[in-house]
Amino acid sequence: MCNVGVLLQRGEALPQDLPRAACLFRKAADSGYAPAVYNLAVLYDNGEGVEKNTTEAFRLYQQASDAGHAGATFNLAVLYDRGEGGVQQDLQRAAQLYQRAADSGNQDAIYNLANLFDRGEGVEQDQKRAAVLYQKVADGGDLDAMYNLGGLYEGGEGVSLDLRRAALLYQQAADAGHAAAANSLALLYQWGQGMALDPRHAWRLLRLAADNGSKPAKRSLKEIGV
Repeated sequence: MCNVGVLLQRGEALPQDLPRAACLFRKAADSGYAPAVYNLAVLYDNGEGVEKNTTEAFRLYQQASDAGHAGATFNLAVLYDRGEGGVQQDLQRAAQLYQRAADSGNQDAIYNLANLFDRGEGVEQDQKRAAVLYQKVADGGDLDAMYNLGGLYEGGEGVSLDLRRAALLYQQAADAGHAAAANSLALLYQWGQGMALDPRHAWRLLRLAADNGSKPAKRSLKEIGV
């Protein structure tokens, strides 16, 4: 029943029918099937096939999380992180839930937990731990994690100062279209930090970053009169 609901939700093999998917998820959820409870929560969270109701989404995420569903635990953490779903923002609770989901291998939870440790929000600031967590998701191809880890290496925060390592991480993310990473890499080339001084390549990277929507890159181009 739940599997058919997923097909209807995604429009795969069957025409998309969100109200019907919600009905099937609800029937399966009534028997306590955690994936169905989670899928129903997502529909309420996004207002798909049902009227948007973040309070009901929160209740269902909690139910699925209590049954061990990592995705539900992550989404529950996000609600606490943002203060949505009828709950007040509670970064400490969010961190606890991100940790639980991260322990189950949820990559998004690992990244968000790294952000909290990086900024010292909801937890005591620990940029060394943040670097370890960023590395885990960067190894899986997460561009934001590459960029943030690059920033730690560039600033020597939580890791030994290593401009070359920072440049490599920025380059990897920039090659995949990460505008902020392209901007940071351009500045390293601009000042010859971590690699040979190359203002021309720096300009090309700034242009790329600006074209991809980076406001800092646009400001940098304006400052150099381009």
